[in-house]
Amino acid sequence: MYLILAAATAQPIEVPETIYFGGIKLNLSKRLRDDILKQIITITKNKTYFQAKIDKADTYFPIIEKVFEEEGIPTDFKYLAIQESSLNADAVSTSNAVGYWQFKKESAEEVGLTIDSDIDERKHIVEASKGAARYLMKNFQLTTNWIYALIAYNTGYGGAREFIDQKYIGANEMDIDHKLHWYAVTFLANKLAYEDKVGYNKNPANILLIYQKNNRGKSMKTISMQAGVDENKLIEYNKWALKKTIPQNQDYIVIIPVNSTNITSVCNTLNITPDLKFTLAKEGPVESQRQSTNISANDVPYLLRYNGLNAILAKNTDNIARLAFAGEVTIDKFRKYNDMQSFDEVEKGKIYYLETKNNKGLLLYHTVQKGESLREISQLHGIKLSQLIKKNRIAEGEAIAEGRLLYLRFNRPKNEQVIIALKPEIKPVPQPIIKHDSIKPVVKNNITSTIAGSNAPVVIQPTSAETKPTAYISDSTYIYHTVAPQQTLYTLSKYYGTKIDSIKAWNRVGDEGIKYDQTLIVSKSNKTLAKNYTIYKVIQPCSIDSLSQIIGVAKENILLWNEKKQSTVLTGELIKYRK
Repeated sequence: MYLILAAATAQPIEVPETIYFGGIKLNLSKRLRDDILKQIITITKNKTYFQAKIDKADTYFPIIEKVFEEEGIPTDFKYLAIQESSLNADAVSTSNAVGYWQFKKESAEEVGLTIDSDIDERKHIVEASKGAARYLMKNFQLTTNWIYALIAYNTGYGGAREFIDQKYIGANEMDIDHKLHWYAVTFLANKLAYEDKVGYNKNPANILLIYQKNNRGKSMKTISMQAGVDENKLIEYNKWALKKTIPQNQDYIVIIPVNSTNITSVCNTLNITPDLKFTLAKEGPVESQRQSTNISANDVPYLLRYNGLNAILAKNTDNIARLAFAGEVTIDKFRKYNDMQSFDEVEKGKIYYLETKNNKGLLLYHTVQKGESLREISQLHGIKLSQLIKKNRIAEGEAIAEGRLLYLRFNRPKNEQVIIALKPEIKPVPQPIIKHDSIKPVVKNNITSTIAGSNAPVVIQPTSAETKPTAYISDSTYIYHTVAPQQTLYTLSKYYGTKIDSIKAWNRVGDEGIKYDQTLIVSKSNKTLAKNYTIYKVIQPCSIDSLSQIIGVAKENILLWNEKKQSTVLTGELIKYRK
């Protein structure tokens, strides 16, 4: 059912009872729909102004969507930029918040934006959108609910707490009414007002290209002459360069506005591509090429790159001396690199570093899990233990609570209290009544699954086609992947070379998106794979060479059975093999 208001000169405006946002089904009360409808009428009242915002959205949204896909943020948050600044780079609020995403100076610096005499990245559509994504992700990690992360964008996490209902922490469905925070009501109104209007102009007046190489020290005048674009228009889209010149210290992303008629010539002149390729992805683990020789297969060290550092994986027969020798470092340095005390021993299956860890993590934050120590967290993210303690202002001997948000890249602000993430309310699940005499477990083709942390294979027992669990691995030509934290449809599609729409169709993924630990069909093959195989769930990213040593199967067979063209495997990937 829809709440509809028809005007004499306009199409009916509809506010549905149910909408989807950030993987959550939102059931809207009648009074809340009335409130949203009033705001939509206000937003669309001035047709000229409304169309101008649509045109701006058509220009900027492809960049914002790209950033959010890379950062794991629901792309619907792009409408928030309209709400915050009307997509004006030089927008300034009464509280002195600046730019596309309305950051104050202190908040901008906390999410990694640079503000100095040369540049103000709050006015940079790519960098500011990355900052907004980081801030939204921080609040989502605390609430596991995108509606509450949205409210916290306006109020801060502390201000949002009074609007948080414990039963909706981590929920995938919410019943909301007129008591919803006004900021979220306005956002839903903007989303409904613009979502059916934006993205349909195949030839927008301005198409934005990314120019990121060999531009340091160049003036806007020089770039405009080189690219053959209007200098004033170039300056308009690069207001972040306060002196109208790119600083000498690095190659910054410069936005080049073009139209459909000159896009090819500009791309050829600047040696760029029109597909929004810019540096967003964080550095991931890359396998080391170093290999030991003249030793048995059981003694081959598992040398790899992890968190951008040289590292080694400990086997059950390893000790500190063996790992240090294999990594060509002294025992003292090995202990120092891994923040180990003299009495600490190595653990099977753990990764140890062979060089000094980083001063900051690749990710922004980490939420402390039950039983985790600071040293374990420092090892997980490749950050020095001393830096982890310093960044989070942790006192000597201070107990670290489960759920605490730890900063990995920046220092926790002095005036910010320790933040503890909210935990979802655990409700008992009613057990179904099963007639054991009518249901018998069936093992098809002797399929087994090796689960992380378990030594014994677990037999997967499918039931009927209607009740077959999504994690079931059949003897088919599909390739599966189990979703790890912060992985997105975009990153999986790039890794497996599969279209996002194909993954959605195979797995019936709707507006709710994919979920952590969900098993997805990510590729199809034309060849039938061998029967009677085992499924290995990848715990840490590594190369096919290392994986073949771990499971004792030739890498050629792994590539054949899994139809893989990549030389690495991802966290959560399910690998088929047989002895």
